[in-house]
Amino acid sequence: MSLGISTYAVPWHIGIHGYPQATHPLLLHEFLDLAVECGISLVQIGDNLPLEYKTPQELRELRLALEDRGLSVEVGTRSTRPDHLLKHLNICRAIGANLCRTVIPYPRAVESLQDLKLVADQFHDHGVRLAIENHGLHTAEELTILFETLNHPAIGSCVDTINSFSLLETPQQVLGTLLPYSFNVHIKDFEIHRVHHQMGFELHGAPLGAGQLDMHQTVEMICNSGRNPTIILEQWVPFSEDVDSVVATEKNWLYQSIKFLKKFLV
Repeated sequence: MSLGISTYAVPWHIGIHGYPQATHPLLLHEFLDLAVECGISLVQIGDNLPLEYKTPQELRELRLALEDRGLSVEVGTRSTRPDHLLKHLNICRAIGANLCRTVIPYPRAVESLQDLKLVADQFHDHGVRLAIENHGLHTAEELTILFETLNHPAIGSCVDTINSFSLLETPQQVLGTLLPYSFNVHIKDFEIHRVHHQMGFELHGAPLGAGQLDMHQTVEMICNSGRNPTIILEQWVPFSEDVDSVVATEKNWLYQSIKFLKKFLV
C-alpha cells in the first residue's frame, strides 16, 4: 500500500475561505517539501490548492518539482461536469498523476451517470483512474449502485473513513461497502464527545491512533479488499481564533499521525 498526504492534511495552514489566514500560508512547493520532510513519497493535491488555474508552463514546472523530490502525485477536484473532468484529466497527464479524485455535486449520485459515461473511456485510455469520494451527500449503497451501473475499470471509489457520519454510516459500514470499488482511501481519525451541557454531541478530528477509529480493523479491511488502494492522510483539526496555534497543532498531528501509520503498516 502506498502512503501519502493530502493538502487536506494541512487545510488551516493552506487557508480556508471565510476564516483567518495563517501568518505564512503554505504554498504548493512548501507542501511538497513537507511531504519529503515526513518521509512520504506520495501527495494528493486537492482543490484547496487548485491546479486548474495553472498555465502549461507552471504545470511543467510542477512535474519537475515532483520528480526532483521523488514524489508521486494524485489530483483532487470537485464536480462531474465532463468539461471539468477532462480539464483535470489533462492536468493529470501534464504532471504525471494516475488518479483524480472528485465529488458528485448532485443530490442523487445517479445524476452523475451520464457525465461519467462521457469521460470514462478517455480516462481509461490515458491510464488515469477517476475516484469518486463519499463526501457525506450520498450513501455508500447509492455509490455502489453507480459503480455497478457504470461497470468501468477507470471509475471507482475514494473511500473516506468519516465523511459519511452525516448519513449515520460508520467507518466500518462505509469501508465494507465501498472498498471493493476503491482506488484510494482518505484516512482520518475522529473523536465524538458529549458537550458539557449534555444537550448534544461534537465530532472532530484526532491524530491517527489517538481517536476512536478502529485502526486494526480499518487496515485489515483495506488489506483484505484485494484492491491495494493508495492511503492518503487527511485531518480535521478543530478551529480556534488563533489560527497560527491551529496550524501548529495541525503540523504536530501530521507528524504524529504519519509516525503512527508507518509503524502500523510495517
